[in-house]
Amino acid sequence: MRASSYLKKLYNIYNHRFFEGTLPVGVKFYYAPKLDKVNTDDGKHRSTCAVTYFNGDKPPTVVIRRTATSNMRHIASDLLHEMCHIAKPNMDCEAKSSNSVFQKEMKRLANAGAFMGVW
Repeated sequence: MRASSYLKKLYNIYNHRFFEGTLPVGVKFYYAPKLDKVNTDDGKHRSTCAVTYFNGDKPPTVVIRRTATSNMRHIASDLLHEMCHIAKPNMDCEAKSSNSVFQKEMKRLANAGAFMGVW
């Protein structure tokens, strides 16, 4: 894994712009070429693009997969997705309902223009 000051910079910008500065400071950011597979509801395993680790009272750690084909648009979108996990830590992003708390947060970001013109 490789630490990323660029992800930290984006996090600070997005935290101020889209979360009113409410997300924690001190979050650690890393790039990794590969992440563990996760289980799905149907018992299969799938690759993931990013993951947030919660460390008790310490700020979270965000790891984003970066490969030779990754571009900054995908990476920024993955970061915004992980920021939703930080904002709503106990909410499942795989919820079937589009009315889930996590999905509402993602829609709020989309309506605020968070996914338009990402660097």
